[in-house]
Amino acid sequence: MRKIKETKKIKSKKKFSWRGIVYWLLVVSFFGTVVYVFFFSQLLLISVSHIQGNADISSQSIEAEIKKDLEGKYLSFVSKNNLLLFRNQKTASKIAEKFKRLETVEIKKKFPNELLIFVEERKSIMVFCSGEKCLIVDDQGTGYDFVDVFSEEIRNNNFIILRDGSQKDIDLGDGLMDSEDLKYIVEIKEQLLSRFSFEVLDEFETPSRVSPDVRVSVKDGWRIFFSRDIPLEKELEMLEAIFSQKIGEEDRKKLEYIDLRSLNKVFYKLKSEPLIHAN
Repeated sequence: MRKIKETKKIKSKKKFSWRGIVYWLLVVSFFGTVVYVFFFSQLLLISVSHIQGNADISSQSIEAEIKKDLEGKYLSFVSKNNLLLFRNQKTASKIAEKFKRLETVEIKKKFPNELLIFVEERKSIMVFCSGEKCLIVDDQGTGYDFVDVFSEEIRNNNFIILRDGSQKDIDLGDGLMDSEDLKYIVEIKEQLLSRFSFEVLDEFETPSRVSPDVRVSVKDGWRIFFSRDIPLEKELEMLEAIFSQKIGEEDRKKLEYIDLRSLNKVFYKLKSEPLIHAN
């Protein structure tokens, strides 16, 4: 009887041991499969990118920056091209740094292999130059990127180029003027063309960014001096009055400049003649 009991105990121990081995084999197999599927298989390989909100910056340029962050491996054996491991916020920051025209960049992951990229481009208004530097300015008055004023992009868009005579240093992110001043300067060009049929050169001048003076050159060879301290509509009324009452067609050919910087007072100068004050 004793031998029979001992035999049963040995058998039950063996049976318990085999169950444990099978259990742990299944656990290891499960986690091994999970690790393989999520980190080594093709399931989470990022292969689709949807970009929304871009106009001037091509989707191909944005995708090229994303692909840079998908190249290579972690620890020499785990691919960076993996939806779980992809660091979307870091890549979004790099894209925003690369393309200054982008005001916001957001990247979302969509299981199993897609990236959704949402961007918002800045609205470029004009170019501000001081010394040798020129910055393109957005609708908030911030200079967000250095530009070449002779580039095709600037010339094709007919941006106003405001030159600061003080040549004070400017840098990325500088608040160069407020939105009201921007609107004022842009409307000068638009109103002179629509109300007077005056075509002006794209390059405007100011003594400094804090000065209210804005000087505009008409393509006919004379200049107009404006002041941001006076409402533009009032200055345009003064300009209409001086042309209807004082400056005829013959004198217009001899114009050197018209100065609108004093409220209800207009000064103008004809070539080879002294300055004239007209109330």
